[in-house]
Amino acid sequence: MLLLALVAAFGIAALLLALVVLLLLLLLIALLAGLLARLLVLVCHWFILPDKRRGVAP
Repeated sequence: MLLLALVAAFGIAALLLALVVLLLLLLLIALLAGLLARLLVLVCHWFILPDKRRGVAP
């Protein structure tokens, strides 16, 4: 009975740990995607908008 309780407790702990790791990975992916989007916007502003302001076709 004690062994069964220990196995159940460790199983639940492992499941919770896996869930936390998954959430952290999702958060990291979201942060990286946000940074990538911001970088893309900056690059677009640097390369596309000045050309439009000068009236030069890209």
